[in-house]
Amino acid sequence: MPALSLASLAPGITLTQHRALRYIMRPQGGSVVGIAGGKRCGKSVLACATAVGLATLNDTPQNQIVLAMDTYSRLRDVHLPILSQLARSEGMEWKAGDHEFRCSGGAVIRLRHLEVSGSPLAGNPLEGQSLTAIVGDELQEAHKDYGTIFRERLSEALPSTIIGRDGMPRQVLRAPTLLMIGLPQREWWMSLARDQGGLVLRPQTRENAQNLRPGYEAELRASMTERYARSMLDGESWTPEGQVLYGFSAATYPDGNVLRGFALDFRRMRTMLAGDLGARSPAFLLMVEVLPRVWCVVREWAPDNTALPELCDMMAADVCPRRDWTPGDPRLPVDELVVDPAGAAMNDQTGHPDLEFLARPQPSGLGLWPLVEPQGPRRGVVAGLTRMNVCLEKRMLLMSGRVYDAGLAAPNGARTLVRSIQGYEWDPRNPGRPHKPHHDRVTHHIDAWRYGWRRVAWDAFEAPADEGSVRVSLVDTPASTWEAARDAR
Repeated sequence: MPALSLASLAPGITLTQHRALRYIMRPQGGSVVGIAGGKRCGKSVLACATAVGLATLNDTPQNQIVLAMDTYSRLRDVHLPILSQLARSEGMEWKAGDHEFRCSGGAVIRLRHLEVSGSPLAGNPLEGQSLTAIVGDELQEAHKDYGTIFRERLSEALPSTIIGRDGMPRQVLRAPTLLMIGLPQREWWMSLARDQGGLVLRPQTRENAQNLRPGYEAELRASMTERYARSMLDGESWTPEGQVLYGFSAATYPDGNVLRGFALDFRRMRTMLAGDLGARSPAFLLMVEVLPRVWCVVREWAPDNTALPELCDMMAADVCPRRDWTPGDPRLPVDELVVDPAGAAMNDQTGHPDLEFLARPQPSGLGLWPLVEPQGPRRGVVAGLTRMNVCLEKRMLLMSGRVYDAGLAAPNGARTLVRSIQGYEWDPRNPGRPHKPHHDRVTHHIDAWRYGWRRVAWDAFEAPADEGSVRVSLVDTPASTWEAARDAR
């Protein structure tokens, strides 16, 4: 693949990139641009090209530019490779210690990530800086208070030298630039751009088709619900509200997600035990592959005010590792156990990691190697819930009629999977995020289901390679303690 440069972008430039760059590079500056576009529509390339273009346009020490992303990992993995090629093609030097690119004349592009705890008004990576341009990407993940911070951090107009139509250089005052980019969710930056009288654009994925491999958009659309695809690919504004798992239907399979009248054969069916350890409010679900790539929850455990050792004693009467199971055993066989990543932390009450108790032989533990699903930008909560809705709509995630009926008939206050589905909603105060009440007992079932689903069905439907890698299923490792199991690997 040839190296990127500002000149090399011209043949494949999209209409949105052309309109935005032409608007931003006006001699007088003062551009405010808001973009809410679909996946892979060229937003990141536009962000990097804008930063490099503005740096070379006025190569003076007063020209201070920030390219900001929501997280450090995405800044490193998405923007830095693109920006490195563009910046070096223009003779810029990378200063790794300062996380910045510097032009020969002193203009600087600083890389910053906006991930902070709480409101950034109390402290943020842009604090104390006076900037001539701010380019922010993935702003659907950033706090809306960054809108105030962006305006505060932009400097006054600076002298800039341009070449007039007569070919002669002349001095002009160039106002600061603000380019704000994100997926079409939450969209607080779009309102800011409109209020400032700026340019507002909504590019679609198909606009960038010439720079994508054939069939990419169709594959990506197949991995999404219709409503989500209209947002993520077609650029339609979407503020998630109401029930998070809207793909669930209480109708009987195959019209809905409740499986009735189906005989389970544990001699040949794979099983997965998934759990969220909670804070003395755990939730565990037993999932069975009833049909190829179709997984059904057939049992649930969610006792309140229960420590992990007590829970293991309780569950040992109902389940056992596959290696210890024989036909006719009243217990249910388990092939794999997957749990909350937080289980690796030390338990203050027991003085041991929770995973250690799970790995101990029955009856003091479950006798299973506890797998911990990786957290990451591509496997975060919202991304996982989105794909869960796809699987629910395609009837690849089910619950048995017994679990559904018992969950509805349980006493008031009892935690069940079906009640968690009904009560799990988007946060009206923080659009695009699931509601997390102070006592989040309702979320443990959903989290457990999500961990198990990610383990067995993340790659169960067609999706582009960059949306998630295929993971090989592990056979549980016999181990008496967490340390022995770890060493055995």
